[in-house]
Amino acid sequence: MHNYKVMPGESLESIANKFEVDVETLIRRNDLSKNHILTQGQQLNIPVLILHRRSHNKESSKSIAQCYQIDDENVISSISKSNSHLKYHILLF
Repeated sequence: MHNYKVMPGESLESIANKFEVDVETLIRRNDLSKNHILTQGQQLNIPVLILHRRSHNKESSKSIAQCYQIDDENVISSISKSNSHLKYHILLF
């Protein structure tokens, strides 16, 4: 599980999309009701995932780690051999 702190304006749907899980999973894993309204700073448990993210070279491992609120050592980056202007980032939760 990954412990995630809710940011201003986020909803269960936006967090589910960010971590590529369904809303029902977030509701079950956090004992929430279907109509639950999140509050800034609320802690959610996100299921353990390994995400594979493709991005342009301008996006650093550190910026990706900040986006997902994980330590930057949990972002492993490599340049695609077939297309050198794209990076692949593996995120470990």
